[in-house]
Amino acid sequence: MYIMRRNSGLIFISTLLGFIFLLFYLIGDTSYLMVNIERGILLLSVLIFFVSLQYDNKKVSLIYLFLFSTTLFLLGRVILSVFDDKELYDSNKYVFYTMHMETVSKVLCLIGTSLSFSVVGFCTYSEKNRHNRTYQRKVFFPGMEQYWKVIMYITIPLCIYKQYVDLSMIRIDEYLSIYTQDTKSPLIAKAGWWLFSTLFPVGLLFINCKRDFFRMVGIYAVANFFNLITGSRSSLLVPILFFTWYYYTFITNKDIHLLYIIIGIVLIAYIAEWLLTLREGVFQKNGVIKMLLETQGVQYVFLGNYLDMKDQFVVKSHWYILFPLYALIPRLTNPVFRTGHSSEMIEQTLSLDHQLMYACNPQAYLSGAGYGSCYIAELHALGGILAVLIGSFLLGRFMAWFEKKCADFQSPYIIVLSFFIVSHIFRIARDPLFIEPISLLFPCLFLLLFQKRINPNNE
Repeated sequence: MYIMRRNSGLIFISTLLGFIFLLFYLIGDTSYLMVNIERGILLLSVLIFFVSLQYDNKKVSLIYLFLFSTTLFLLGRVILSVFDDKELYDSNKYVFYTMHMETVSKVLCLIGTSLSFSVVGFCTYSEKNRHNRTYQRKVFFPGMEQYWKVIMYITIPLCIYKQYVDLSMIRIDEYLSIYTQDTKSPLIAKAGWWLFSTLFPVGLLFINCKRDFFRMVGIYAVANFFNLITGSRSSLLVPILFFTWYYYTFITNKDIHLLYIIIGIVLIAYIAEWLLTLREGVFQKNGVIKMLLETQGVQYVFLGNYLDMKDQFVVKSHWYILFPLYALIPRLTNPVFRTGHSSEMIEQTLSLDHQLMYACNPQAYLSGAGYGSCYIAELHALGGILAVLIGSFLLGRFMAWFEKKCADFQSPYIIVLSFFIVSHIFRIARDPLFIEPISLLFPCLFLLLFQKRINPNNE
């Protein structure tokens, strides 16, 4: 009863905060005082969410991963602005100007509304289902593991070779060349990399102990080693977070200690800076945490640029949010979508990343630069702040539902898809809302075919 009252209290506070941000957005007061009030309430809200949610959730639950990533990607510069106001107003990534207070106010309110109603959605779904859950680990497809191992043994060398070719290309033509040119690795290497990326999560079904878990981590690290050398920070950081979530969800009943989280954040900051050094050749020993918040917090600037420049897009639409759902079709049928960033592509794509990047800096876009995306911007393009409110609420409910299904450990499909979905939830503040369906369908099809044809009696 006490837990439900506490959870109901968080629902009430989160709803109240969400409607306060909604009211501020609609009023449109752009005074310096109001912007500071919005910033203060936003940072206080995040602190309330972190403190309140820890009583009923592990510190690596999906809602925590979501809040951690949003704090890093959307609030990094807001946190820095407490010490230096210009961090709140400077657009200094691909287009350089001082954002107007109206833009800053809207960005703060959009973030606050989204976070508040995501927490509301999570708590309202999970209030009756989250507590006292236990699961028994089932054995899925016992005959499949040998087939999976063979696929891994074949595809890992192909992955390494593809990444080595990409690394050689980057050293000659710089990092952005992989986005403006068709990589020179042979088709079989590309196919091996894709097959590994889509079928590696099937191995999650065969983890029965810590030894199996660390074996999976080792397989992934070997296959993606050269990605790190290219300076791809997400190749390291996103898997670390997924495997941490998996370990504390399925391998142990313990919760991660707060001290380990702090140590992890500091280490990640230094590793991220080191990986950036591999790409750009400059390492800053001082102010690494500040650098992490500033560089990774660029999606805050993304939202400001989106609000200021959406009328300058080559292709104007409300439906950017749908692009990932059919992105594979133009890649297969239209050569323009296979040759990297180009003026021809920008006239045909509904990718919010491409449209905003081209509007901000056409030359940088054609050189291969990209902003990423942001689920808040896609929802706003769909239907303004009302779509942000509803979409964030549904996102929170989905996180609670999916986490419950994972913890039940009854469906092999859910376990396999967790690799893609949990990783995407961490990146969602700088990625589209939806995942490309092919990433989810192929491993499910693999499981289905095995179940029906090779082992028809296994459920």
